[in-house]
Amino acid sequence: MAFDRAAFLARYCDEADDHLRSIDDTLVALEATPGKAELLALTMRAMHTLKGASRMLKVSDVATVAHAAEDLLVAARDGRFQLGAEHVTLLSRASDLMREILGELRAGREGGFGEAVAGVAGELQDAAELAPAGDPPRSSRPLLGPERS
Repeated sequence: MAFDRAAFLARYCDEADDHLRSIDDTLVALEATPGKAELLALTMRAMHTLKGASRMLKVSDVATVAHAAEDLLVAARDGRFQLGAEHVTLLSRASDLMREILGELRAGREGGFGEAVAGVAGELQDAAELAPAGDPPRSSRPLLGPERS
């Protein structure tokens, strides 16, 4: 039986949309109550799942943005900084970009987001690195480039 990537991508896009809705909902709640650990954990879990599914189907643009967003969330969870409005805005931009990429995938188009992905991922990485010194984030893998497991 041949692997039908199109069928898997359609299901992936549906599930990714669900994760992005969850992320958006928790980001709104986090903006109102920035220190709430449960909301941060829900956001991280959805981002982590989205990252993993994206890697599995080689949707590298979404995987790259989700990885960078997850690293920022890990830094906040580890107490390196308190998530503020500027972080929520940046994470919302990341969510919007991933949603746009999914729209193109649904239309049968892939690619063309390299510059936007690099820009948003770079901003997320910078925000995580600018957090006050403390324990390093758990994930120290590079954001861009080949994935090493």
